[in-house]
Amino acid sequence: MEILSEIHEKEIGFPDSGDVPMIESKSARAVMLNEKFEVALMYIAKYDYYKLPGGTLKEKEDFEQALVREIKEETGCTFEMVSPVGAVIEYRKKKGQGQPGKKNISFCYIVKLKEVGEPNLDEKERKRGDTVKWMDFEKAVNLVQTQKVANYYGRFNVARESIFLQKAKEILEKKDN
Repeated sequence: MEILSEIHEKEIGFPDSGDVPMIESKSARAVMLNEKFEVALMYIAKYDYYKLPGGTLKEKEDFEQALVREIKEETGCTFEMVSPVGAVIEYRKKKGQGQPGKKNISFCYIVKLKEVGEPNLDEKERKRGDTVKWMDFEKAVNLVQTQKVANYYGRFNVARESIFLQKAKEILEKKDN
């Protein structure tokens, strides 16, 4: 899958944390569209920002398995794959006293909604007030690209999602022509 971008602290407005040990993680994300051409975004109430549904791969999961699991947990929805979007690498160095940073590689796919169900959020997601919001695709692209986020991890998420949504828009426009 094409690497669309690499995101470092300085690109999201934070000073570089210097050389820190890094662990690698991988995640799967979705630009999920319904029949009205609305996209599903996760609203993170505690930090007041929007992100795409998806999350980290568990041991022995591939990207598609993780995507199915994460989308079901966060949105309650099932879907069919449409197209790969690309990958974004994030260098999240700030983890905590003595803890390693994280090199996170997110892979994104355009998917088409099949069935709506009930989310099954974990404790952390419930405490943050995560909720699914469906909105017009163009409005979602604009909202994600212009939101102001103070939270360190939120800024990485927003930068990543802006890249994925813009690339998904380009892919969808080519399919329409």
